[in-house]
Amino acid sequence: RGESYNWNSSSALCALHPAPPTVSLHPDLGEPLLHPLPCPQENCYPRVRPPRQSLSPSLTWCTPALQSGMPRFTEVKARGYKEYLKAVEGRKKEDAVFVLFCGDTTDEGVSWCPDCVKAEPVIRGELEHLPEGSTFIHCEVGERAYWKDSNNEFKKYMKLSGVPTLLKYGTPQKLVEEECLKVDLIRMMFSED
Repeated sequence: RGESYNWNSSSALCALHPAPPTVSLHPDLGEPLLHPLPCPQENCYPRVRPPRQSLSPSLTWCTPALQSGMPRFTEVKARGYKEYLKAVEGRKKEDAVFVLFCGDTTDEGVSWCPDCVKAEPVIRGELEHLPEGSTFIHCEVGERAYWKDSNNEFKKYMKLSGVPTLLKYGTPQKLVEEECLKVDLIRMMFSED
């Protein structure tokens, strides 16, 4: 049932998670699911990033709930506007979908956007406050040159003005740039109905 992938263990895993995650296929979608190994640290979410060529960019990550061991939310990776549209296709406001838009990851494994590099760990630290059964989409908006183009699809069709941007899909709720560093605003967005 599971499939094996080539993992570069020297670049992808942190000291708390020295072994690769297990991989299986989603029973309904047939997409790969990564199941992070249990971590003894409370509130710890493994930050494992596969090499881009190894797995589909729209990979679904199962993130464990803190106590129950059951997935609290699903994380979907998207790269570019078309994959973003595919990730939100058929979703409604009541589905509790949250989207983080960041600059693309460089060959060094970090975003070209320094504000995104600062904001992502702050936002990930608050994921435990996401509603049960919600979806968290991490969307890379493209390389720096594409993002700076005022006619890029994110700016043209979604009216995004900066990255990072965290929004609740189907609502006007949005945090932009330095607002994504404010834990109280992030927590309020994740916990409000």
